[in-house]
Amino acid sequence: MVYVAPQLSWSEQAIPRELSRALDYDIGTALAERDLKTNWVMPADLALSYKRNPTYATDPYALAEESLRSSALVAGARLQEPLASQLRTMIALHENARAVLLPVELRFERPDPAWNANTARATLRLVLVDPRFSETRWVGTVTSDTTSADARVLTRALARAVAELIVSRQ
Repeated sequence: MVYVAPQLSWSEQAIPRELSRALDYDIGTALAERDLKTNWVMPADLALSYKRNPTYATDPYALAEESLRSSALVAGARLQEPLASQLRTMIALHENARAVLLPVELRFERPDPAWNANTARATLRLVLVDPRFSETRWVGTVTSDTTSADARVLTRALARAVAELIVSRQ
C-alpha cells in the first residue's frame, strides 16, 4: 500500500504501483551493494515464478496483506488466511526460502506543516514472517534519512535504511 499525504502536490509522481515497484528495485539494489542479493529472492524473481506457474503460484503484488497493516500487529502473531497459504506456496517454489520480508505500507508525509508543500519524508512499515509456522517474527518501520520533493530520492533512502537493518556498512 502506498499513502501520499493529501497536502503534498505529488499527483504526477504518486502512482502507487510504480512507487511500489521502484521501492522493490531500490531495496534489491541496496542489498546487492552489500553483497546480499544472492541469498535473497527478490520481487522480480517472485513475479517470474508466478508467471511460470500461474495456476499454482501467488502473484507477489496481490497478496492479502491487510492484516499486516494493523497497528496491533506484534511479533509472534499468527498470520491470517489467505495470506498464510499464499506465502507458504510462494516459498515452496524457492529452495531454502525460510523467511519473507514484506514491505506492507509506504508513506509519504510532510515532516512539518511549515515546510514546502512538495517536501516529504518517507516511512516504510516492514513485517518479517516465517511462512512455515504462519507467524510474524518482527514488525518495524524505517524512515528516510532525508526529505525531498522527489519520491525516487525517498525510495532510495528507504532502501538504504532497509539494507542497513540487515547488515550495516563498516
